[in-house]
Amino acid sequence: MNKKLLLIFALISLLPFLGKSLTLSTVPTFIGGNGSTGVCFNVTATKAVTITSLTNAFAAGAHDVSIWYKTLPINGTPGNIDALNGWTQVGTTVAMTGSSVGLTAAVATNQQIPIVMNVSIPAGQTYGFCIISSNTVIYTTYATTMPATVSNSDIIINVGPNVGFGGNPPTIATRSFCGAVDYNLVGSSNQLLTPIAGIYPSLATPNYIPGMDTVWLNSPQKLVSTSTNAKRSFWDLPDETFLEPGYSRSNVRYSSQTYIDTAKYNQSFTYNFKRRGFWPVRLLAINGTPNFIDTLRDSTVRYIYVDTPGTAPLSNFFTPRRKIGFGEYTPFVDLSDKGPNQWFWYFYNSTDSTQCNKCNNQPFFPNFFGNPMEQNPLFFGGDPGKWSICLQTWNARGWDTTCYKDYLEILNSYFVCSGSGASNVTD
Repeated sequence: MNKKLLLIFALISLLPFLGKSLTLSTVPTFIGGNGSTGVCFNVTATKAVTITSLTNAFAAGAHDVSIWYKTLPINGTPGNIDALNGWTQVGTTVAMTGSSVGLTAAVATNQQIPIVMNVSIPAGQTYGFCIISSNTVIYTTYATTMPATVSNSDIIINVGPNVGFGGNPPTIATRSFCGAVDYNLVGSSNQLLTPIAGIYPSLATPNYIPGMDTVWLNSPQKLVSTSTNAKRSFWDLPDETFLEPGYSRSNVRYSSQTYIDTAKYNQSFTYNFKRRGFWPVRLLAINGTPNFIDTLRDSTVRYIYVDTPGTAPLSNFFTPRRKIGFGEYTPFVDLSDKGPNQWFWYFYNSTDSTQCNKCNNQPFFPNFFGNPMEQNPLFFGGDPGKWSICLQTWNARGWDTTCYKDYLEILNSYFVCSGSGASNVTD
């Protein structure tokens, strides 16, 4: 299981970074000055686009916000913003905190609305949009000296007469949206995709399946996020009311749930499971916009099975660097199976009983493991030569030792390149 886990983790680390959303803002053309409980505007797609989020300024205090759209342009008073009037609700957010102090602060305090949007507009089509709040949405009072639209080569935002309305229902004429529209070009590499959360190893239900992966009791286990389209992952153990020492929970934006050590764990999560049976594991996968406001997310609860090892451990290990230079470090990775909970690393030179090649050449820095009782220690190479490496592990059923002869070589030379030739210099 550990070899499979290492391979999966390596593959996930090589997944390409997803592209970023594009943004068109009406600020600073429109910078606030007025406000009410809603604001409406049109978006015309010059190219086929998908709207992913909206940004606006909100007066200080709590806001219950909803975003609505219709597949026709606003042309005159929109009327009631509801399904009976042809509007579709994209989503809502409760108790969002507005950050603007005064009605003219829209430039500095625009904030992205934490509502997931996935509204596709075909090329050449115009859709109407309304932002409705229980508090004050900041907008601009339109004047004839202002432009009616803000545009780039992809979209046009129309906030002019017969389009921009304020209030709820929006009946206050010539009120212009002063915010931003985040979008993706349909079919482009910058498409922002909804994540699909996944965990390895795990089961969909807490039911025993012959041959299933087992997490061993009292042995540190690394769980890996196999989520797709995810820039960030958060972990929690819902049934673990009191976490092991060194772990703590914290809040995650726009979620009522807390997650474990969010600054430390992302693509993987390591924990020492000390209770037999099935454990639920919750994973929140997030794909965000360029300023990392989390707009797309998926959450899943999967199960792992924890049991006592039936046999002594099987010691095994790996290092990515079998040859290192004098004075360099290399990490060693424990690949042992059957749930070890103690480790001891050591080395020897099989051709020299003194286990030292340059003891008499001062200054001398011996080889050593940073901490020979760590699961995954660093090894420092100070004594040139080939060295055999051993790992001894223990669990509740016994112990095991594995040694690899001449596994690591510490080089005692370097190359000096000059012109078309090179010389090998040995110290």
